[in-house]
Amino acid sequence: MREAWKFAHDSLNRDLATILLLVIESNGSSPGRKGFTMSLNEKGAFIGTIGGGIMEVKMIELAKKYIANQLRKGQCFIQHHQKESTGRRSGMICSGSQRIVLLPLQKNQIGELEKVLSSHNNLWLEINESELQFVADDRTESIQVKSEAEFSCCIQIKAPPRVHIIGAGHVGLALCKQMKLLGFTVFLY
Repeated sequence: MREAWKFAHDSLNRDLATILLLVIESNGSSPGRKGFTMSLNEKGAFIGTIGGGIMEVKMIELAKKYIANQLRKGQCFIQHHQKESTGRRSGMICSGSQRIVLLPLQKNQIGELEKVLSSHNNLWLEINESELQFVADDRTESIQVKSEAEFSCCIQIKAPPRVHIIGAGHVGLALCKQMKLLGFTVFLY
């Protein structure tokens, strides 16, 4: 998951318009779970996932339209994964639903992204239609959606799992590489 935050950080540093897609809530058999994160930049490059399938393709296309139209305010969409749903259907049939925030990021938010990239602890993400902020102090999880264009939420962003490897020989170094690929923070002794 940190890769999506790093991609957003690097894209903004290169002056590329960037959109954050974040699952803030999931219910039932939804493929996207709370905290799943994707970042997309104006060149169409992206990293991360919000659950895959046709729903993800649709959300990527919507994010590209945000960038093309230079929209600066985010929106929060609910996606229902059922054919018989009368609401906003995702095109998937796995049951359940998920809320996804699309937030255009601004260059002045680089400092906030650096917080999540440098932290080895859990953080709380406070997000609304125009801002995001990472805080270390304990918060209460909350999601308030008045409309697609007016929302706020506070969710916990978990720190990567840690592994301590004792022995920096050829086996320890190989294990270190594998654990980093799996998203672990590695401490090698």
